[in-house]
Amino acid sequence: MRQFLLGGLVGGILLFVWGAVSWTVLPFSISSLHRVSAEDALLGAMKASMGAKGVYYLPAMPPRSGVPANDEQMQKQYNEKLKAGPTALVVFNPRGSEPLRTDQMIYGLVDDFLCALIGVWFLTRSTAYASSYIARAAFFGMFGVLVSFFVHLTNYNWFDYPADYTVAMTLDAVLAWIVSGLGVAAVVKERTAKAA
Repeated sequence: MRQFLLGGLVGGILLFVWGAVSWTVLPFSISSLHRVSAEDALLGAMKASMGAKGVYYLPAMPPRSGVPANDEQMQKQYNEKLKAGPTALVVFNPRGSEPLRTDQMIYGLVDDFLCALIGVWFLTRSTAYASSYIARAAFFGMFGVLVSFFVHLTNYNWFDYPADYTVAMTLDAVLAWIVSGLGVAAVVKERTAKAA
């Protein structure tokens, strides 16, 4: 249990530190977020049009409830808008937010700790657990590949996320889990039986 918790702690701290370095020092994460012209006008229009906090997809998909199933005209209009573009997926908060709030830092650290704990749990049930340091670190690093395929490549496919953002987030996730794995592999290893 001690090794399990220590691995989660080390892995979680390294995930957290990597996130800070990735977004404040290294160029690839932040450079994948593009700027818009006439930002103030766009923000004003968003506040007037969207209102409530939420995730918005534009053009809006036809409603699934309260609409006759045979309403092909509505679906056709949506398809035409979608083909013509532009499209957008917006995470909207009308109230704004303080930058780098303390509660965000605490939540981020706890989240990274829990993610690392899950990774350690899988590691201790794998053949890599009884193998070399490099094998254990590589096993942990594969979580970055898994996350990237399940999240970033899925978004690239279904929501047309741009390639530069997808590559940056994939690289960030893979490197984060490799760095975390280097620390975890040093403290989480199968104990050899003591010689009698």
